Amino acid sequence: MGLGALLYLFYSFASDDITQQRITITPFEVSKLNLDFKTLLNRKPNADELKNMIQKKYFDKILLQEALTLKLAQKSPKISQKLREQMHFIMLNSMQNSEPDEKMLYQYYKQHIEDYSQKNSLSFSYIFFETLDESKIDAISNLLDIKKVQPLNQKSEIAVTNQSVTKRYGKYFSLKLFQLKKGEWHGPLRAKDGLHFVYIYEVNSSTPYPFDDVEERVYQDYLRDQKEQAFKQSYEKIAVQYTLEQP
Repeated sequence: MGLGALLYLFYSFASDDITQQRITITPFEVSKLNLDFKTLLNRKPNADELKNMIQKKYFDKILLQEALTLKLAQKSPKISQKLREQMHFIMLNSMQNSEPDEKMLYQYYKQHIEDYSQKNSLSFSYIFFETLDESKIDAISNLLDIKKVQPLNQKSEIAVTNQSVTKRYGKYFSLKLFQLKKGEWHGPLRAKDGLHFVYIYEVNSSTPYPFDDVEERVYQDYLRDQKEQAFKQSYEKIAVQYTLEQP
């Protein structure tokens, strides 16, 4: 039996009676979270954003501890990030998801019909960089992955069409932008002038694409959502084994 299957069984049946371990978030770590946020987004985090960053820090420490428990490697500051990434990958790929039938996919399509409709125009906020090195791209992506980071005080484009976006930012940027989901950060997307992280907050849609034309997209989106939900449930079963201590 492979490691993924063993992990699936372990996280599926993990007991809530296991003695809890303590994980501490220090005042220094909270201060660094505030500083990193301000450095990357040019503003201080609000209360909800700080709370979610602390929870993300908690999440990272749990994944690191679980990786060490599984003896993936010895603890070292130089490899902590790689260990967390490896543990995240293992957990994601240990999820057992049943294959959807066409009826399930059609129901998902109807529930998310705006995602599969022609977009006449949309409004989005963005964070722009002329150039970015890989480490900064990763840092910003990880930060914006926190669901409650809001596009406050960012530059915006309001009710723009595919044609106007193509003229200003380029055809590739416009093609990618009009395929993205509302209410999430995406990026970086390359445009004529540089790199953009974008947040679509309003969409003016018209006719839905026929189900047959977008069935493959629906299938991929369905699998992604199912895997994310299964991962969340597995993480919650692990998290009850830990007590978070905050300053």
